[in-house]
Amino acid sequence: MNIKICIANYGDHQLWCLDKMLAEFSKYKKYKVDITEYTTERPDRKHHWFSKSVGMDLPFKCRQHMADSINDFDLFLYNENDHLITEDNIDALLEHTATLKMPQCSGFYRYEINPEGKEILLDPNPSWGKIVNNVYEHNFTLHNNHQGCYLLTREQLQFCINSGQYLVPPHDGPYGMLEQGATDPYNRCGLEKVFPKDLSLLKRLGIWHMPVKYCLRPQWIHNGITYEQMSVS
Repeated sequence: MNIKICIANYGDHQLWCLDKMLAEFSKYKKYKVDITEYTTERPDRKHHWFSKSVGMDLPFKCRQHMADSINDFDLFLYNENDHLITEDNIDALLEHTATLKMPQCSGFYRYEINPEGKEILLDPNPSWGKIVNNVYEHNFTLHNNHQGCYLLTREQLQFCINSGQYLVPPHDGPYGMLEQGATDPYNRCGLEKVFPKDLSLLKRLGIWHMPVKYCLRPQWIHNGITYEQMSVS
């Protein structure tokens, strides 16, 4: 399968994350990747350059290119510059997707690794109140749809385009612009992102947010949640 990968990179403070991400993509064996950076830097790689005045518009800059290449790729990945997505993550998402019917789709959730080496789940967090929106026979939805990226099949991307809410100007709501740029398929375009109750599959959908950032804040130190709690909340 062919994957079109679009990466948003602003500034040079997380280039170490970007390098680790690109190294991981280079390990893929099942998938052929085509990678373009949308960046304020000037890498010696395929990229579209923007001045830093682009600001929070940057996550939206790849969308027309995604749409224009819809017939050339099987999967379409938008990613911020600090998430490491393994080949097994993609395998798991496609395995789960095969059990779903539109407009439901599979997705990822993020974790960080704290200084003690423990995985701390980021996107489901009891300190924000509600964790789960809907519970189905085999799946559930998280109240927080943000995951810092999206991976869509050709059918799902076409669904988003047809919704009239994908090829739109940069905007915020209900999240800020940076987060909304990664979340529109689920918040505005009509896809319902669900997660499997099957713990073994659920754990494979976790992607590593490489900076040690959120997990050091009190709401994650004191109000973290386990995989088991997430699947039965």
